Amino acid sequence: MIKYNISNSLGPKIFYSIDNHLLYQIIQENDDVINDDEFVSLVEEQLKLFLTHNPEVDSPLYYKFNTNSNNTKVLILLKDDVELEFILGDKEKDFLSSTSSNTIVGKTSVFIFPSVVSYKCDSNSVIGFDLELTKDKKYKKII
Repeated sequence: MIKYNISNSLGPKIFYSIDNHLLYQIIQENDDVINDDEFVSLVEEQLKLFLTHNPEVDSPLYYKFNTNSNNTKVLILLKDDVELEFILGDKEKDFLSSTSSNTIVGKTSVFIFPSVVSYKCDSNSVIGFDLELTKDKKYKKII
């Protein structure tokens, strides 16, 4: 696994890692990956990498998948040469303050980013899910 923090006009808010073959394999073999313990532990590993490289994290954090107050997105790419666009702000209404970044990535890539950043890509090329990162101790501790 190789990890990157994308530092561009969006700042160091998007975590990117490649060569996540085990995650990809579990997705191919399982319809309900959120309830697969091995998949969850691999996603936890990615989350820990993302959060330990984020200077804004200064206290323990907890997480839960698919809550009503999701604040983080996780994308796993399923195809090669996928064009992915990250968008911060509304390009139509806030064209002076919005920004975007395009990249072409391959399968087994993982992106983790805040929900305020949206994305566009071919929906058949990616599996995505939401999670809530919080300081609330009733969820599972991540760091």
